[in-house]
Amino acid sequence: VIAETRDVVVVVLYRFAHALDGEGNFKPVKVKRQVACPTKLNLESKAYRLFGVVSHLGTSLSAGHYVAAVRSRRDDAWYECNDETVTPLSLNALYDGRAVTSVRPGAEPYILFYHRDQADSDMK
Repeated sequence: VIAETRDVVVVVLYRFAHALDGEGNFKPVKVKRQVACPTKLNLESKAYRLFGVVSHLGTSLSAGHYVAAVRSRRDDAWYECNDETVTPLSLNALYDGRAVTSVRPGAEPYILFYHRDQADSDMK
């Protein structure tokens, strides 16, 4: 699923599916496929930068925890928000433009937030 406004693009990765169990019933399962999430995105001649990632920790739809990684507009640094705890992130890929597959060990990205690059906005 992709949704966008003039300045924001939201990408939702389907991390849950249904599979048949041994009795022939559908059971929700977590999709753990590694996905390379670009930190820079170009769509229809517009440039966007990743500014937020919601990730799921856990093995199933009914068990787990969500955490968020966000890029501060104040200092351009990345932070992990885990309930009431906010800690700086030092994952190099977030800062040097490489794609990221996870912002935390064991956490699969679920929702990606991109903001239109300021330089691109100024040119339009």
